[in-house]
Amino acid sequence: MGLTFLFIASCLVIGGVLPFLFGRASLLPRIGESLKSAEPKRFSPRKTLFIIGPSANHPPCRLQRRLLKPAIAALIREDVVVMEIYGDG
Repeated sequence: MGLTFLFIASCLVIGGVLPFLFGRASLLPRIGESLKSAEPKRFSPRKTLFIIGPSANHPPCRLQRRLLKPAIAALIREDVVVMEIYGDG
């Protein structure tokens, strides 16, 4: 637990200090402005692929994810959203 906390804290410190050291402190406000002005994606059932199962470790669900791995580039190119839904209800 302590090692994990140390690793996360060091990543946050390094990530917060490096932009100032390299003179890119003005980049952060521009990123924030572009995120605020970006229009959120609207849900489209035509561009959504659902993986539904009782749990993430269920064999058919693992098989579906394994079969989708080679198609990741095509899914990104076609702007397809993959939603995984797990549970009893």
